Formats: sequence, structure tokens, C-alpha cells
Amino acid sequence: MNRYEKQELFRPIGKEGQTILQTKTAVIAGVGALGSALAHQLTRAGIGRLILIDRDVVEKSNLQRQTLFIEKDSEDMVPKVIAAKERLNAINSSVVIEAHFEQITGHNAETLLKDADVVLDGTDNFETRYILNDVCMKNNIPYLYGGVAGSTGTVAVFIRDKTCCLRCLLGGRMSGETCDANGVIMPAVEITASYQTVEALKILTDQSNLIIPTMLTFDVWNRMNMETKLPLSKADCPVCIKNIFPALQKDFLEAVVLCGRKTVQLSTNRLFDLKQLESELALYHPILTPFLLRVTVNGLDVAIFKDGRIHIKGTEDTKIAQEMYEEFFARLVYE
Repeated sequence: MNRYEKQELFRPIGKEGQTILQTKTAVIAGVGALGSALAHQLTRAGIGRLILIDRDVVEKSNLQRQTLFIEKDSEDMVPKVIAAKERLNAINSSVVIEAHFEQITGHNAETLLKDADVVLDGTDNFETRYILNDVCMKNNIPYLYGGVAGSTGTVAVFIRDKTCCLRCLLGGRMSGETCDANGVIMPAVEITASYQTVEALKILTDQSNLIIPTMLTFDVWNRMNMETKLPLSKADCPVCIKNIFPALQKDFLEAVVLCGRKTVQLSTNRLFDLKQLESELALYHPILTPFLLRVTVNGLDVAIFKDGRIHIKGTEDTKIAQEMYEEFFARLVYE
């Protein structure tokens, strides 16, 4: 029996579109609420290859809206990409799924996204979004922006030479509603992901001519929606007009407050030897897992990752986080 029978009966896709879809590669940047919903839908649709990128481990507060994770994942502090890959493989074993447990930076983004036919945004911060935007515009990869806060979702598709880019639209601003301030409900996540997936399916079945060049914003709680036509590229846009890509000139983020987590992430340009750090921090009774080292210092929970990231939970003050790094971690042993 053909598992894609109903999808092939949908005329805009059909058998030909399904065959094309199975040769394509999609990158999902961020595998939290939005990203896990995107991955779920594309896996069931029969994408050929799915590349998942995320920096975080599963936490209990994720389980309200992040559909690929279970309680044991949070108890074991499993990386989201690892847990997601396991569930998605069980859903559709014919899809090739790659998991990258790392932070997207201006240094590694082009390598991570180089095989993409489309990039879907499941991130929660504008620093990463501008990196995605710049890589996609530089390499002519369609970028499917998505954002959710409260009961509101926003979706837009940015394609080089056909629409403006995210930097044109927002002028490089980093502000906007976040799930930290507004919370988030799962229906808003699923609807946003569905709109993104539909646009991705158009592109992945070689029908990008059907893309509607608008930004869609909706409020599922109040049953309101608004579409705004995307403007032309700004005459002074460094990306679209000058082929300058500012986000790719920054190798690493210094300090970022993670959305809805009361956590500061510090990114360094060093690799940590977790076994050595466990020994160095023995006084603080650290817990070593296959993916990270966890320790409590000055009443703050700290997670240290091999790739040079440190999460300091319990504060949103980047100065406090940086001072803790200098006092406790900057002197420690690295690979």
C-alpha cells in the first residue's frame, strides 16, 4: 500500500510532486515548538532528507507545546535533535534525518545549510534569524520565516531577487514579541508550522512560482488575520543590493538571553573537555551526561557543552553570566 496515496490525490502535488519531494533536502533551524512541528509534518509528507539543527536539551517546560518529546527526554537532558531524530525515524524510516547538536553561528552556518533546497525557521531569536537570512540570500536558498508569541503567529517567505529579505523588512532590528513575555499556546504553534510547511511543499515540488509574497500574521485566540505585501528590496540593503552579509562576519555570539528560559547562553571559540571539567569542578559535585556537564555555582544551574557553549540558568543578566564565566570557567582546561 502507498503511504502517500492521499497526498498524491491532492492535485497540486500529485504523484509527480511526491516523487520530486523525495529527492529534496530541507533544513530546520531550531527544533523547539515550531521546529518540531515542522519536522513532524515534513517527515510524514515524505521529504527525502531532513537536517535538524538545535543547541538545546529537552526541559520539562518544553513538553506543553513541543510535540516530539516525552518526559524521559527531559529527565535525561537529551538534546532536542537527538530525541527528535529518534521519534521521526519511527514515524517514517524512509526519510534520511541528520541531527546537529550545535549553535548556528556566522562561522558554521554556510556549512550547515549548504545542501538545503529550503530553510525553515524554528528559532526564537533574531541574531540567528539574521544569520539564516544572510546565508540564504547569499546562496539563493528560499528562507521560510516563522515566529510565534502568545496566540499570534507570523509567516513569510524570502527568496533572493523575488522578494525583499528579512533585513530589508526589519532594518536589522532585534526586537519583537517573544514567548518569554507573552507565553505561547500550542494551536498557534501548529498553525504557524502548517503555513510554513505548505509554502515549503510548493518549493520542494518545484512550484515556487505559487509562493505568495506577503507576510501573514494571525491571532488564533481572537480569530483575526492580516496579510501585508512584502516590499521591494531597499535601495541601501547591504544584503540584497550590496552583497554584504553582516551576520556572517560575526564568528560567535557573546551572550544571548534564551527565550522563555530565564537563561543566558555564552558562546566561546573554544572546545570544552567535559571529562577534564568534571575533575576541575569536583568541589561543586558536577553531573556528566553524554552531551553536557551540569553544575550548580552560586545558586545558578550551569550547563556546559563540548562545542564551547555555556547556559547559565536563573538569570537574564548577561553581565552576571559573563562575570561568572570569568571567575569560574575561563581558566579551565579546553581541548
